[in-house]
Amino acid sequence: MKLTEAKLKKIIQQVLSESEVPQEAKDKLFARMKSKGQVPEGEGIEDAEFWEVEEGDFGFKSAVKVGDKYYYGEI
Repeated sequence: MKLTEAKLKKIIQQVLSESEVPQEAKDKLFARMKSKGQVPEGEGIEDAEFWEVEEGDFGFKSAVKVGDKYYYGEI
């Protein structure tokens, strides 16, 4: 199979959608970042990065729990 750029992009999108961070977690984390003055002027939630974390991972102590998973984000 020849791996074209289009196929590679499709694979990446599939993997990212499998581990998508719930909007509720994004909203909670972004609100916390704003309240702590960590969001540069002119930046929005779409400029932040969010990911799932587990105990022992960087950011776990500041993570929010949604369902049975923990999420962290930065901007």
